[in-house]
Amino acid sequence: MKKRLIATLIAGTVAVSGIIGLSACGKSVSIPKGEEVTKAVWENAFDKTSELTNYTLNGLQKMNITVSGHVSSYDNATSKFKKTEIFVSSKASADMLLLYDEDGQKSYYETSSQSAEKITADGKELNSSSKGVDKSYYELKEQSINDGTEYWCADYSSEEIKSDEKHKIEETFWDAAETSVFEDNYANYVFSDMNFYDGGDEKTAVESDLNELYDKFTYSGGLYTATLYLDASIYQGVKDLIECTVTVSIKDGFAIGIKVKADAEGNAYEKEAYDLNYSYVAEIAYGITKVKLTDASKKVNSEITKALDKAKNDEIKQGK
Repeated sequence: MKKRLIATLIAGTVAVSGIIGLSACGKSVSIPKGEEVTKAVWENAFDKTSELTNYTLNGLQKMNITVSGHVSSYDNATSKFKKTEIFVSSKASADMLLLYDEDGQKSYYETSSQSAEKITADGKELNSSSKGVDKSYYELKEQSINDGTEYWCADYSSEEIKSDEKHKIEETFWDAAETSVFEDNYANYVFSDMNFYDGGDEKTAVESDLNELYDKFTYSGGLYTATLYLDASIYQGVKDLIECTVTVSIKDGFAIGIKVKADAEGNAYEKEAYDLNYSYVAEIAYGITKVKLTDASKKVNSEITKALDKAKNDEIKQGK
């Protein structure tokens, strides 16, 4: 489950382009204000963010999509296209917190998500929903020049899935084990996977990375803002370019914040394939704070301590 949630949160424009997963329970992420920079600093800032070794990252996404119309498929038996009338209503949310301290070799991560979807096709209705939580804590176990670095990792997860046909609940309580892999540096992915278009016409629009779009942004009060376009997924492979407002902040040469908001209505049409009207409302936001001031151990609670102590005692019993 953790990998699925991470993909949702970190995929940037992929998340905004239709993967379920966005802001939960009224939570919000404030984009920290930065400073005005030159084009050269801008072009390096997004890659340079991956160099941060101590920071707190808050992530938030939310999405509400409705789609109505028809899709067509070719019927070999009749040699004709068959239209299927559809209606889709999808709401989703996810939030993320990461306390990352590579210098102190500790990290704490948590994410939660929830979604609800109703699909009606030719009068047949299917309802489904899901919610889940993932948490993990890493700390140094031992470091060796010859054998490499080992960490203790404690994990927790829960997931509930409902549909018209089933109801499944799974929960894995805090458990710890040793690992040679430290927590991923997610700040590296937040900006590097963000791609935007400079216009809404798919025939002429040019796709670019954020580091190539300095001239599209206007600076004011610590934030850069631009109107750009996302290649958003509307329905099962059907895409359209969606106008969005993009806000970015840069400080000390690092990209430290981004927010993308989209609120669009439109029509996606392809002859003998689909004719869909849609409403697309989405927001993602990531903010990096407490650089060089983050202490992941502050998130350690009694359950994490108990799991770590058990893993350490088990190792002693096994004579390692």
